[in-house]
Amino acid sequence: MYRETQLLTLELNNCYQLDGVPISVTGACLVEITSLYVCIAQWKSLPPEGLLFFLLAAADAFILRFGMLKLASKVFIESQEVRRSLKKILAPHPRFRRFWRSCSIHKVSFGGSNFIDECTPLVMNQFSLNQTISMVLVER
Repeated sequence: MYRETQLLTLELNNCYQLDGVPISVTGACLVEITSLYVCIAQWKSLPPEGLLFFLLAAADAFILRFGMLKLASKVFIESQEVRRSLKKILAPHPRFRRFWRSCSIHKVSFGGSNFIDECTPLVMNQFSLNQTISMVLVER
């Protein structure tokens, strides 16, 4: 199980280092902020089709961004759980303690030295909502 998560981490790190993933996460964040702002601030002046379009754009952007980051955070969470279970199993055996110490927690890198943990999807969601609220408050 530990080696499988290690392979998954390597594959996701290779995938997330490409230009497309950071650009799509940033773009989804921008689309969500803009769509939510339009839905909140301009809902009276929009026709129903326009309002539905912006609501669907915000929902699609949320699902895309949250799904990508949740998938990457699962590696971190599963790696922690595997390491905890290895500690329980291998703790009584002194021969295997060295192996347990060599098993680090796997992290999917995003950008430079940043990595995605279990709170990253929620932090990105909070950022989008804070920016939307700031834009609504600046208008008034």
